[in-house]
Formats: sequence, structure tokens, C-alpha cells
Amino acid sequence: MTQQFVSTSFIRAGRFTAAISLVCIGGLLLWDALSTGYSHIRLLKVWWPLIPISWFFEVVVTGFLLHRQKKKWKIDLIGISAALIVAVSVFLVAQPNLFQNWVRSIQFDFSMMKQMVLEGGVPITKPIIEQQLSEDIDQLTVVHGTGDIYIETAEIDTIEVESIVTIYEATQQEAEVAAAAIELKLEQATPNKLVLDGKSYTGSDKPKQPFQLDIKITIPEEKLLELDIQVDKGNVYAQRPVAPIYVHANEGDIRIVDALDRVEARTSKGDIECNDIEGMAVLHTMKGNVYGQRLQAGVELQVQQGNIELDEINSTLHAVAHNGIVNVSSSKLSGYWSVENLKGDVNLSLPQDVNMAVDLHSLQGSITTNYSSLASEQSAVIGKVGEGGVGLRVRASGFISLQHKG
Repeated sequence: MTQQFVSTSFIRAGRFTAAISLVCIGGLLLWDALSTGYSHIRLLKVWWPLIPISWFFEVVVTGFLLHRQKKKWKIDLIGISAALIVAVSVFLVAQPNLFQNWVRSIQFDFSMMKQMVLEGGVPITKPIIEQQLSEDIDQLTVVHGTGDIYIETAEIDTIEVESIVTIYEATQQEAEVAAAAIELKLEQATPNKLVLDGKSYTGSDKPKQPFQLDIKITIPEEKLLELDIQVDKGNVYAQRPVAPIYVHANEGDIRIVDALDRVEARTSKGDIECNDIEGMAVLHTMKGNVYGQRLQAGVELQVQQGNIELDEINSTLHAVAHNGIVNVSSSKLSGYWSVENLKGDVNLSLPQDVNMAVDLHSLQGSITTNYSSLASEQSAVIGKVGEGGVGLRVRASGFISLQHKG
């Protein structure tokens, strides 16, 4: 009698995608190891959706084919989970700054304002303020105490101000009484200027309980309205301001994106992030980091204690750091760059075919570069790349790295 053996093994759908993903991640890491000046692993940030898409496609095709052949199969959750975990882990280790930028981009969502209240507080929504803007009005000044400020533009005819007061260490009834005493005023101070006052109260004294007043300002996108924002303690978020914007925070972060004109942001304690700025960008912080991407018309930075992270600077650059690390990467050098770091390193990444005149000096470290026309492992490097031309001046107490991409 012939004994027949029936296989009870399953074909695992998704294993091919997991294997290819791991091979691609390993290939990117190897590519980075063999080249300098550019991190190819950052491509994961753009192309990661291909992993779940490929996995889903493989599962559907495998299930369809094996169902017709009456073969057993199941989804390889372990394999695809391992591939995703490896991809995320590698990205976090190799590109921590990109991950931080991604997190900040998620946090920058105006619709989340109503959820941004600290635990234990009682949020109370204040009435919406609306006001028509005459043709003479071209300035808006915001004076605020404690709380975040959100600014956006939209296809509306009036300026709209929404606000939420969060009262702490109070019952619901006590919070309602305290919130009623907090008054947000929008008044015309001069023929061409409106003032939004977030420090006014209906009574003689402000509430005894701790509180914060979060404000969202929506401006007509067709109105050129210069913004002057002053806040004692709170974050400022601005999206697509079409006129110059000036922000000063004593304590708080500042984030401005898609600005069509000049940007000035200053904070005594907090981070500053500016992305896609078409006008001049002047960014100063006493204690915090500065992040910037796609700055088009000149950059002036000063950081007392913190790091500088810049990507795609398409004009002049004057950066001064007193205690931190400076990292700048750009696909072109379109204007004079001057970078100083009184206590820390400077890392620069530029195209291989750039034309520039180089003047690099390191006080206590050395200078490394993969440009063949420049000396390396020196404390001072003066020369030119290509035909020379645009100036690059760097002064640092620590190490200086000048690398080309590719």
C-alpha cells in the first residue's frame, strides 16, 4: 500500500514585498556608506507608501491565484511588520531631523486648536469676532499674554477671530465666571491699523485662576495685511501670510509656512521653523533651534544656544550660532554665504558642479571636504571650486565639513 503525504504548509502572501523592502533599505544604507554629502536614506520619506501598496497588491494577487488552484495561503503579517519596523528604525536613526520636521508638520493643523488644552483645564469657547476691512486698513497688531496664536488666510470677506479660554484649577462654574472676565478686543487704532488686544479684562483685575487664551485669526487671502504679533508666553503658527509678518515671543515656538513676503521671527526661548518663504527671512532665538526649508530671498539667522538646520537656501545667507551645530544643505549656491559658529561644528552640503570661492577657518578643529580642488584635513582652506565666483565664508571653533552631493 502506497502512503501519501499531504503538505499542510501555507504560502505566505506578503513575504516578497517584505524581502524587497529590506533589500532596498540595505541598498540605500550601502549607497550612503559609499558616497558623502547626501543622505539617500531620506528617500524613504517620499517613497514609503510603496511598501503597503506593494504588500496589498501582492496579497490580492496571491489570494486570487491560489484560490483558483485551491492551495492554502495566509497573510505574512510578521514579515511585513518586520519590514516596516526596520524602515522606521533606520529612518529615525539616520535622519532624526527629517522625522522631527514630519512630526512638527503634523502638529501644525489649525483644526487641532480646540484639542490643544492642557490636562485638567476647562475650555470655554468665546464668541467669534468678525469685522469688515476697509481699503485703508493694511496693518494688524496682536498683543497677547498667555496662549497660542494661529493665523491663516481663506476666501472670506471679513477678518474672523476665534478664541478658546482654558481655565485651570477651577470647577465648571468658576471657569465660566473667570472666562467671562477675559475680553478679547479688536479695535481700529489708526486709520490704517487694527489692534487685537488679548490682555484686556472686563473687571479691574484678571482672573485669579491660571488660564490661557488660544486665538485663531483668519484673514481674507486677497487682503495685503501686514502682521505684527507680540506674545508673552505662547506659540505662534502662521500659514500663508501674503504681506510682511513680524513675530516676537518672549517664550514660545514660532512656525511660519508659505509666506509670500518678508518674515521676521524672534523668540527668547523657543524654536523657530520657517518653510517656503519667498521674502527675506530674519530669524533670531536666544535659546532654541532654527529650522528652515526652501528660503528664497535671503536669510539672516542668530542663535545664542541651539542648532541651525537649513535646507535649500536660494539666496544669501548670514548665520551666526553661539553654541550648537550648524547643518546647511542646498542644491545650489545663489548668493554669498557667511556662516559663523562660536562654539560648535559646521556641516555644509552643496552640488558637485557648483562654482564658488571658498574661505574656511576652524579654530580648534579640522576641515574635511570631498571637493578635489580643495585641500582637506587642514585648519584653514582657501581656494575655489569650478570657476569660482560666489563666496562661501565659514568660521567655526569646531570641525567644518564641506561635502558635495553625489
